[in-house]
Parts: sequence; C-alpha cells; structure tokens
Amino acid sequence: PQQQLKYVNKRMYKLLEAYNQHELIDWDSNNHKDITFRSKDALRHATGGWLEEYFYIVAQQCELEDCQSGIKITDDFDRKADLRNELDGAIAYNNRLMLAECKTSTLGKNAQKDSDIIYKLDSIAQHIGGLYCTRILLSAITLNHTTKQNRDVEITKRAKAAGITVLDGANITHLESLIKYWQQHGNITDFLPGA
Repeated sequence: PQQQLKYVNKRMYKLLEAYNQHELIDWDSNNHKDITFRSKDALRHATGGWLEEYFYIVAQQCELEDCQSGIKITDDFDRKADLRNELDGAIAYNNRLMLAECKTSTLGKNAQKDSDIIYKLDSIAQHIGGLYCTRILLSAITLNHTTKQNRDVEITKRAKAAGITVLDGANITHLESLIKYWQQHGNITDFLPGA
C-alpha cells in the first residue's frame, strides 16, 4: 500500500490532490513523493479500475440498467477444469451483448501479450455473447505507436481483424456516443469517433 514515487509532475500533483481529497490515499503535498493507499479498492482504482468504473458510469448515463463492470465468470460446463475469467465491462440491450476490455497500461511492448488481450476478448465474446456480440477495447493510452527501434506497432489493426472496436487515448471520451450508436443500430461497425 505504500509507494515511493520517482517524480511528481503537475498533472500527477493534481491527481494526487484529488485522490487525497477523496480519501483514497494519505499524501502530504510537502513530501509529495510518498503515498499510502487507504485500501485495496483504492489501489485497484488507481491502477486501472477507474477505466472500468468509467465504462459503467457512461453506460448508466445512457440509461442502460443491465450493465456491469469487473465481472468474474466461470465455465460450468467442465467444473473440474475450474475455468475462470474476468470481464472488465458488459452491457445487455435488446437481446444483444457488448463486452469491453479496459487497459490503462502500455500495450505494444510485448506482441504476445497484446495478442493475448485481443484473443481473450474475442474468445470470451464468441463463447458468451455469440454471433452478435459487440467487442470493444478501451485503452487510456494511444495504442498505435513507433518503437525506439523505429518499428510501427499497430494494435488497432490487429483488434479490427478480430472484430474488436478500439477507443484509445483521448478517443475514450467518445464512449457515450459509441454506446448510443450501438443502441440505435445494434452494432458499431460504421461508428466513427467524433462524427
């Protein structure tokens, strides 16, 4: 629960002030590199849970009552195998399902891990949601980038090939319009952020 930060820039300072004000952390603005999380939930929120919460809040604002975040699921077909997964977000509307995977850490450093994230969402969506399941990947960080070795990493193309729509970086603010588009059309294949 105790963390020693290497540095605190202006944005982090404001964030830490807000976390301290909402009693998620203990933090002294004078000794601004030491923080202590008040609970496991506060730590989980700061390390990525906030994006799942964002998904849930936006779905609620779209007046969708059948939505969840942080869902733990098991496969009861073979109980001895004890197959468990977690869904970051799910919405049911008009007999259709939308599943969301939420990522706040950097993707693109390990191609296998990136592929695993996309494969997991695609596999679970096919298994649980069936043919008409909508899949979205929300990432707080822009996914496509160029490495220090000047190699282009285009995760959104890999996701699109699996039928997954990506909202990354500043585009996550278009989540509400994406959900409303999905409610009206039953899919998001033609959705364009900001359009």
